[in-house]
Amino acid sequence: MNPIAFIEKNIRQALESEGYSRAVAQGGANAAVDEYRRRSQPTVKSQGIYGDCLREAKFYAKHSGEKPVKEKAKTTKGKK
Repeated sequence: MNPIAFIEKNIRQALESEGYSRAVAQGGANAAVDEYRRRSQPTVKSQGIYGDCLREAKFYAKHSGEKPVKEKAKTTKGKK
């Protein structure tokens, strides 16, 4: 698996697990791949280039106009 496919797959999964729709997650993954292609080195050495791409994808998803769907917490009423 090449780096571009790795970034796209893992960032799309990360955004979908945060509750974003598939379309927004794919758009964020595309923004992350674009960020990867533009960068020659990471901004912070401890995070690496993947951290920069993930930050860009989350920024895209946050400003896409669609809020993430949060799953309701399961509660057990009546049990102590």
